[in-house]
Amino acid sequence: MESHTDKPIKFAQVMLARRLGGAEQVFLDLCAALASRGHEVLAIGTRQSEAMNILDRRDDLQRLRVRCQGPHDWFCRWSIGHALRRFGPDIVQTHLGKASRLAGQAARTAGYPTISILNNFPKLKNYRTIDMLIPTTRDQEAYLHRNGVATERFIRVPHFRSLTPIKEVKVPSRTGRVVKSLGRLVPEKGFDVLLRAAALAERQGSCFRLEIGGDGPERKALRALARQLGMGGVTFPGWIDDVPAFLSDADVFVLASRHEAFGLVILEAMACGVPIVATRVSGPAEILDSKTALLVDPDDPSAMAAALATVFAEPDAAADRTHRALHRFEQDYSEPAVIGRYLAACRRLLAG
Repeated sequence: MESHTDKPIKFAQVMLARRLGGAEQVFLDLCAALASRGHEVLAIGTRQSEAMNILDRRDDLQRLRVRCQGPHDWFCRWSIGHALRRFGPDIVQTHLGKASRLAGQAARTAGYPTISILNNFPKLKNYRTIDMLIPTTRDQEAYLHRNGVATERFIRVPHFRSLTPIKEVKVPSRTGRVVKSLGRLVPEKGFDVLLRAAALAERQGSCFRLEIGGDGPERKALRALARQLGMGGVTFPGWIDDVPAFLSDADVFVLASRHEAFGLVILEAMACGVPIVATRVSGPAEILDSKTALLVDPDDPSAMAAALATVFAEPDAAADRTHRALHRFEQDYSEPAVIGRYLAACRRLLAG
């Protein structure tokens, strides 16, 4: 745990992605959590960064935007190095491969220690200059082992979400039911499977409204599939800025991913006290179990439809699972539960 006597750390946080997503949310939460605890933070992002637009609203951290044309942009690397020398960080934290490659090289040249949280199963060549890696799941930890990364070079710390846990969990309604999902509209998120499962559940007698929040390249195709399945009532409200508000009237949250290294949106549903149906893939299967959610195999609309029917048919059992999920979030995945572990890893790095 972080002690009030521990010296504040100067962090340079580098994220070179443009669009908002799970990794960008980790960047935002981490910058905010560190700054609110009295650590000095310099956030470095691209000129087009949507995450930096959000950080512009804060006055408790420094911000710098750089031009970045790609992972081999020597001018971007030089710009980051110049900024690091001016700021003088204790630690440079990188997010995703491009930032790890460019900022990692810049930090090593300038002599600053580096740390990076893994958001997936990345190409490790981009992390060669990173001193400490933070896998967030056991599967990521095993991935590092398989690829020959020395044990002393990494320590597992899960992701967190800076959300205030709800006081009362949601008991699924018997009428006017609402099923919600959320994420980037890309094939690996399995929203096509969710649409097929919802159509099947409706044919089998379940009655509910489906909302799929988020945006991405599959938006048009998913709308077309919904019409093809005869589900004209499905809505796509676009990118969701306020997740708790979006989930406030949900009776069930569904994660239909085919692949998911962690599944940050799962933590959001847990904190919001919403019953969860999720696919049994890497990250969610580590966060959840049969006591906290209904888990189904990926790419199985029939199993997902059956899980939805079970939630509606057994609302008290669903509420019990949701209570357990909420407690697990508070104990293992909330900001207070995780940030101390992250800072301990940083201090271990600084101790050499």
